[in-house]
Amino acid sequence: MRIVLTGGGTGGHLFPAIALAEEFKARKGCEILFIGSAAGIEKGIVPKHGYALELLDIQGLKGKGLNKISAALKAAKAVFAAKKILKSFRPDVVIGTGGYSSGPVVLAARLLRIKTAILEQNSVPGLTNRILGRVVNKVFVAFDKSKKFFPGGRVILAGNPVRKELLETAASSQQPAVKDKKFTILIFGGSQGAKAVNTAFLDALEYLADIRDGMKIIHQTGDADYQTVKEMYERKGIKAEIFRFIDDMAEAYSHVDLVICRAG
Repeated sequence: MRIVLTGGGTGGHLFPAIALAEEFKARKGCEILFIGSAAGIEKGIVPKHGYALELLDIQGLKGKGLNKISAALKAAKAVFAAKKILKSFRPDVVIGTGGYSSGPVVLAARLLRIKTAILEQNSVPGLTNRILGRVVNKVFVAFDKSKKFFPGGRVILAGNPVRKELLETAASSQQPAVKDKKFTILIFGGSQGAKAVNTAFLDALEYLADIRDGMKIIHQTGDADYQTVKEMYERKGIKAEIFRFIDDMAEAYSHVDLVICRAG
């Protein structure tokens, strides 16, 4: 069976696709191809997980005026580019996991009469999945309340796919704690970071002055806030492990006692 997985731009759309790929790979006879955006995080992450990847020149429909027109033109061109890739790979099914890169690929699959499905991980779907939900064969949702956004006859409540290494980390966390280990906190706001989460935690540190020497801090900031957050820790005289992006979240989770993150 040949399967195309498409979605990305951010980790929230990409990592569920990787979890699906792991499950398909465990079943013999499945060949998997990812299709994503040249501007998304998938170009650096998908190959590390051992999957083939094709990239499209596409961007999100954000901004105003010429930027939005340019994005719309790129999306139209991407449909034709996706059709070419799909004709070559000849998949049995195309599954979109959300994000702007999945739109042209799923639409191209429909034009080629290839079976299609989308996965919606959030309780309130984004623009791409709301549009695609009207044309795909099946819609898999993680939350019952999401059903109302899609045509009823094609919606299946399936939950969110979770990568195997995260499940293994959850199981190992039941082991006895290491003696004298510092209380470890992980702060992150998704793959791109979240300014509100970054600054809120740094502001809160003054309330933890009496105990912060007994804490270890791991902070994923995202690209945009990395330098600012790093300088703020230095000004406050606080030691922390600061990263733009953490690729192996399972490894990070295995060391922490508390995670502070945004919902979504």
